Amino acid sequence: MTLGASSGEICQQVDLSGVDLAVTPDFGEGCAASIRSALALVRPDADGLVLLLGDQPGVRVDAVQRLCAQAGGAAMGVCRYDDGRGHPLWFHRRTFDALRGTHGDKAVWKLLTAADDLVEVRVPGRVPFDVDTWQDYEALVEQDRQAVR
Repeated sequence: MTLGASSGEICQQVDLSGVDLAVTPDFGEGCAASIRSALALVRPDADGLVLLLGDQPGVRVDAVQRLCAQAGGAAMGVCRYDDGRGHPLWFHRRTFDALRGTHGDKAVWKLLTAADDLVEVRVPGRVPFDVDTWQDYEALVEQDRQAVR
């Protein structure tokens, strides 16, 4: 797990026992900075990593399982939902140097677009909702209320 701007506050208020944590001091440089921090935590015997965003609570376990099962041998993998591509993403160890060289928020998408060895993994449903603002959060809560009815 990577933390950025509020890492001190989060560590004081959330029990992160058992979590490998990378603090990203250059968090203002976008998601690529967090990825670079996280790469230092990947175990040497791991084939690769699955990139998940902390602000997409709708990502389901089965999406991660499908991604690992179907894209594990490929250089990169992306979930293909009914309405487009979305997270989680798969990056094989052989892509780590390319990941270290990324900058900004959309850098991994540029890698995926240019990839020769990319697997799209079919996942039923819509791309999970991305919660970036308070209004996004309220919309997510309303969406959940509607789903319960």
